[in-house]
Amino acid sequence: MRCLKCGTVISDGGSVCPHCGADMSVKDTEEVSEAVQEETVQENSSGGIDLSSIPGQTSMVGFKKKDDKEKLLESLGKLALYSAILSAVFNFKTAYDFLSGMDYRRLGSSPEEVYSKFGPALKYLDMSTGIMLVLLGCLCIWGAIAIKKRKKYACVLVCSTFAVSSIMSLIYNLLVMQMWGAPFDKTLLFRLVIKGLWLAAYIYYFKYFKHEYVN
Repeated sequence: MRCLKCGTVISDGGSVCPHCGADMSVKDTEEVSEAVQEETVQENSSGGIDLSSIPGQTSMVGFKKKDDKEKLLESLGKLALYSAILSAVFNFKTAYDFLSGMDYRRLGSSPEEVYSKFGPALKYLDMSTGIMLVLLGCLCIWGAIAIKKRKKYACVLVCSTFAVSSIMSLIYNLLVMQMWGAPFDKTLLFRLVIKGLWLAAYIYYFKYFKHEYVN
């Protein structure tokens, strides 16, 4: 047991603390306990005592901050899982639009008219982009499964897929702008910054929980 006055560990049944000399009888123990509690309240209210410095005590504030941080990162992990699934659906849908020319039909033109006006280079670009999007969609599904099963390669797979998708989108938009003679779209830079921040958040999440991704 411990002395309630100084905190020294003493043998069970001891009547006197060898460190401070406090009497460990039942009556005196209760009195000492009340005195210690009153002294602790007074010192704590005046800022004169640091609970984290007491042997055997842990700062509850530190625990709370750690719990809040882990909850936030766990939420980010769930977001990464759902994001991978949604990205797969989006990539497959966009791939279909590229391969079928659906985007041009929505604008009131046929793919043949657009390709005859801007040349076969645009058609090859659309076809290759559509095929790449199908592959990226498959990688997104694989990444979602890796996150769910806590696979060791989940970080590399998810982050690399996210990065390749962002770079491919940038390259496609730049090439199309050049073919069409359109001015540079400044929103591309904004989208790249947002994607970069998401990528950094995912990397931090996987680094923090790397002990869980060991399968």
